Amino acid sequence: MILEVDGLLVGLQGGHGRKQGIKLGVAYEGWEIQGKQRKLQNATVMMGAFENGDDFWESFSACLSERYDFSVIQVIVNGDGARWIQEQAGVYFKGCIVQLDRFHLMRDLRLLFRNKAKELMSVLETGDIQVFMDTLESLEPEVPEKKRKLFNKLLRQCRKYPSHLVDYRSRLREEQRQGYFFSGLGVAETMVDKKLANRMKKRGMRWSREGAWCIALLLMLRANGQLHQWLSKRPPFGRESHLELCCRTRLGGTFVFRV
Repeated sequence: MILEVDGLLVGLQGGHGRKQGIKLGVAYEGWEIQGKQRKLQNATVMMGAFENGDDFWESFSACLSERYDFSVIQVIVNGDGARWIQEQAGVYFKGCIVQLDRFHLMRDLRLLFRNKAKELMSVLETGDIQVFMDTLESLEPEVPEKKRKLFNKLLRQCRKYPSHLVDYRSRLREEQRQGYFFSGLGVAETMVDKKLANRMKKRGMRWSREGAWCIALLLMLRANGQLHQWLSKRPPFGRESHLELCCRTRLGGTFVFRV
């Protein structure tokens, strides 16, 4: 089972600079090859304006536990260097393998070092984390002042989670490397861009907190192929819907939406 998670900030109404975080997770069992394309197998999407990582992981793990027995399933978690991903995932999925997302890592390396980014990633792919870290640190004098903050952030993440730099496939047991564990990861970034940012972030959009919750839940239902089913079960006009109730109470920010 692979869990990919990410998030973004969307603008809020009522004041310049006010933001609301939206968290997204997608769980899937592997890939089905269709020509040159890969299709996720049995994907489940979780989205919401969760206040913190615990609320997100509690909701996501509860949802997935209805379908899977995680005492016998190896879980792979892929995400950027945010603490709510790198540290909190292991609280809810014991024994999971957590990986620092290669897309975010490569993006930051390119911003910092341009052509040398590929060389650094090649070192990382050999699995020698110490050589990668030594090379990264040796390049510090080349970092321009305006990019110093980004470099320091990246260096802190790599120092804090060195084992998470190792490709997840090399950390699997031999029998686990068969079947669907053959591909690199990175679907969460695409989903954030196509399913969240396009609808909630671009063209100067601003939201109320309740509105952000509502649209995130609707986007989640659509991603899971449940939107039409939910619409068909809505109560008569004038009575509070399940979606409106979730957004009003939010159960402390933690819930599992069911149609």
